[in-house]
This record gives sequence, C-alpha cells and structure tokens, in this order.
Amino acid sequence: GARRAARVCERAIRRAGCNARLAEFQVSNIFGTCHLPFEVRIGHLAEAKGMHYNPERSAKLSWDLHSPRVHLEISAKGSVSISGATRTADLALGFEQAYPVLCQFAVVPQAANAGLATA
Repeated sequence: GARRAARVCERAIRRAGCNARLAEFQVSNIFGTCHLPFEVRIGHLAEAKGMHYNPERSAKLSWDLHSPRVHLEISAKGSVSISGATRTADLALGFEQAYPVLCQFAVVPQAANAGLATA
C-alpha cells in the first residue's frame, strides 16, 4: 500500500546520493474518482443546497462535506472526484452520503419519440 510506495521513494532518494529515512509515516490525503450512470444537473443542485457554482470559472461543482471531512468535485457528465479523506472508510462514507442527493438531481433521458402521434 501507501507505506510500500513511500519506501520506494525513499530508496530512489538514497540512490540519488541524499540521506533519506522513512520516519513517522502518515497518510494525509486519499483521492478517489467514480463515474455515475447518469448526468447531474449541477446548477439545480448548487441552488438547492446553497452552494456557489460559477460555470464560467469551472465546469465542476465543489461540495465540502463536514462529516466525514471530504471534498467532492462533481461534473455535469456524472464524474465525481473525492479527496481530503485520511481513511478509505471516510472516502466511501462521503460518497454514500452524497449519492442519494446526486440521484435527486439526475438527468432522466427522454425517449426520442415520446408524445409524438403516428399517422
């Protein structure tokens, strides 16, 4: 895992001629991404939840959860990035809390011929 990756970096630094030693190792940020099976109306989500969304500044909506303390970046196409967690359980819990809200603002595809009369 993360400790093994840190040790690989430590060895690379040693090979470069510097004295490196892994001490007090701590994971400070875990990052995860997922793709929802639907698009999200992020403008409506931002308005309903009182978030600031400026599509001219960024195409994604930023959402900070407080418990667990994670940060979500949500795109209109349904891509979600979660960061700021120090444990994988917090990452999963953050997504589990956000998913029902995201479902409320899902774009429902309409049938191509819905409401058209045939002759």
